[in-house]
Amino acid sequence: MSKKIQPLGKRVLIKLVPKKDTTDTGIILPDSQVQEIPKGTIIKLGSECTSGLKVGDEVEWEMTTGGYNVKHDDQNCIILHEGAFIL
Repeated sequence: MSKKIQPLGKRVLIKLVPKKDTTDTGIILPDSQVQEIPKGTIIKLGSECTSGLKVGDEVEWEMTTGGYNVKHDDQNCIILHEGAFIL
């Protein structure tokens, strides 16, 4: 059974985009070329979010930001503070 999660306050629930280890044409990328900046899509916002983010936005954040890794509807997700995004 999967959990339904609702972020609190100024936190955001993000569905992680898996790291891409091949090109669109099927070429396998070496580890040094694999995406290092974490990316994801916002799937839920806390009730106090005021930064203009909305569900469906694609965002990036620094790897050192931290956050909480969770499972939501059997998907790998992370909960971050709304100020953690760089894009």
